[in-house]
Formats: sequence, structure tokens, C-alpha cells
Amino acid sequence: MEPRSLARCTGRQCRSACEGSALLECQVKRGLCSADPLCLLSGGVCMQVPSLIPRRVRQASLLRVSNAGIPKGCLGGMEARFAGGVCLLLMAIGTSACTGVISPPPVPKIYVADESNNRIVRMDDMTGAGWTPFGTSGSGPNQFRFPSGIFVSAAGQIFVTDALNHRIVRMDNMTGAGWITLGGPPAGSGMSQFNAPFGIFVSAGQIYVADTSNHRIVRMDTMTGTGWTTLGGPPAGNGPNQFNSPTGIFVSAGQIYVADWNNNRIVRMNDMAGTGWTAFGTHGSGMNQFDGPFGVSVSAGQIYVADRNNNRIVRMNDMTGVGWTEFGTFGNGPNQFSSPFGIFAGAGQIFVVDTFNSRIVRMDDMTGAGWTPFGTSGSGPNQFNLPVRVFLQ
Repeated sequence: MEPRSLARCTGRQCRSACEGSALLECQVKRGLCSADPLCLLSGGVCMQVPSLIPRRVRQASLLRVSNAGIPKGCLGGMEARFAGGVCLLLMAIGTSACTGVISPPPVPKIYVADESNNRIVRMDDMTGAGWTPFGTSGSGPNQFRFPSGIFVSAAGQIFVTDALNHRIVRMDNMTGAGWITLGGPPAGSGMSQFNAPFGIFVSAGQIYVADTSNHRIVRMDTMTGTGWTTLGGPPAGNGPNQFNSPTGIFVSAGQIYVADWNNNRIVRMNDMAGTGWTAFGTHGSGMNQFDGPFGVSVSAGQIYVADRNNNRIVRMNDMTGVGWTEFGTFGNGPNQFSSPFGIFAGAGQIFVVDTFNSRIVRMDDMTGAGWTPFGTSGSGPNQFNLPVRVFLQ
């Protein structure tokens, strides 16, 4: 099969259908278009077998490889096989074959707010590999007093609600580089002040905080407090645009979800003016009821709640409770929780902070399939002391 031309050099520019592709990356080198090993370079022309279709990197991952070694989502015209944790893509050019290696998407790391150990922890997986703790007790740099919320941006910056220091913290990595704070101590209810903040989320560069003991949520543009905007108290309330100790906050598709703890409800709104205010839940242990909902997460449009005092987690399809599915009973065994404070749903898995059992739990779905707990009570490696939040990035 004759390859076809996909790129030519024009001066010192390389213009091609494959430019920016995950298969071919053509660059100027000594006046010619060079390419990666997946394509043939001949006379300044980037060549590719016609049956292979260039795909943009940003559109989707080329390959997803199952643990069983079955390649998924391979492009048409490719032969793929599993070897050493990667897919090898083989394509014929003339009578020879060249091989390019494309790794599966990176596995996100697990971040935990280990509240009573006054630290945050990062680990690579649910075996504790790559265990990295950061923080000691105190009010200075690199110190926390009950870190209760955590968010990690795609750029790797770590945001923490430092509850009993009444402040939020941002740092560039797990060494504390770039440490910056906003707020106390002491506590306050004015601009750039917090009173025991418990939840934090960042969306489109804006920082959202569940300012728990001020019974409000806060949004700001930067860590200097620019664009400071509040909704709610003080004081506490149970009507529209009111909260009673909000503890969890999550932003999805521009909508703001709040775990309104002492009002035993989940709230969704379209913006910080309270537009589109929708509240769901009453106090109890039955369907459409919560008892101290502490954490909220949204994935693929579904809403996940850590229903703390009911020792369960809940998933629903929307804010009417359609698709209500609950999981968990009180205990410390499989499929059991003791006061779950935090929840994170993503990449097809559910992570729960099983607070009073001092562990993190991962499962594949709301049946408990793939139940994997990690952690024991303590302050050493692979141990937690009343952890409250988990985040993956």
C-alpha cells in the first residue's frame, strides 16, 4: 500500500492534517518536516498509511487498556496488543513496520484531608504507594489546625480549608512551595474572613468556599480576596438563599451544589445570586431524606452525597431525587461506614471518606463492587486520624 502525503514544508513552516495529531507530530528541523516514529519522512514530506486516520490529541485518549490486556477504543486500521502496560500500535510502511508506544491516560493521585493529624496526604493508589504527608499542627506556614477540605487543580495547585485557623491555603505542591493564605486566625464574618470553613472547590479559576460557621458560601477570584462575593448568613436560616452550617461545595457545568448540613438538604443554584435555587431533602433516614449530609460530588450529571449520620452514601440522577440509590450501613466491615464525611465520584469509581473508621474506601459502583478500603487509625504511614475529605487529580 502506498503511503499518502500528509505534510509538506513551506519555508520554515509545517502545515499538515497530521500537525497536532496524536499519531503524527510534524515539526521544522533543518528546514524539513520531521515526524515521530509512527510516520515515514521522505523528501520533506510526512507520510502515513491511508487507512490510519489522524486524530487530535485534545479530542480523546487514543487507547484505553483494560487490566485483562484487551485494548479498547483503538483507531480503525490499527493493530494493537498489550505489552508492559502500554498499547503498541503497529502500522506497515512499505515492507517494514515501525512501532510507536502510547501510554494509557495517567492515573490520578489521591489527596486526603487528614483532619485530626493536622496534615494532608497524597498517595498514588489505594495501596498507599507514593505516600506523601504534609503539614504539622499550628498556625504558621506549612501548618494546619483541622484541615477539612481539599481541592487540587489540573495545574497541581492544592487548595485547603484550614478550619480552626479560619483560613484557606493554596500551595504549588506537596512541599508547601508557594504557600499563601487568606483569612485568619482569628475568625471573622467580614470580607476576606472565615469562620471554620469546611469545603472548597475551584472552577474556571474562581475559588468557592463553604464558610461553615458563618452559614454562607463565598466566591473569590484570587487568593487576595479579589471579587469577594457571598451568599447566605450570618445568621443561619432554612429558607431560600440561606444555609445552616454548609460543609460541602461542588461546582459542575457552572452550577453550584452545597451540602447544607444542619438543614439536612442539598442545594443547587445557577450563580452566586441564588438564581435557580433548588433545595432537596428533609430530615430522616428514608428515601429523599438526609441526616447531616456533609459532602457532595457530581459526576456525569449524577449527584453523590455523603449522608453522614445515616452512615451511608446516596446517588441520585437529579435534584428531584429520581434514581435515588443508597448504599451502606453502620459498621466497620465491607459495605459499611461510620460517619462518612466526604465523597468524590470520578473516572467511574466512587471514593468515600469513612471518617470514624479512619479509612478511605473505593468502589466501582453503588452496589459496592470492587470494595477496597485503605487506612487504619494512627499518625504514621498508611494511617489516618478522622480524615474528612478526598479528592483525585
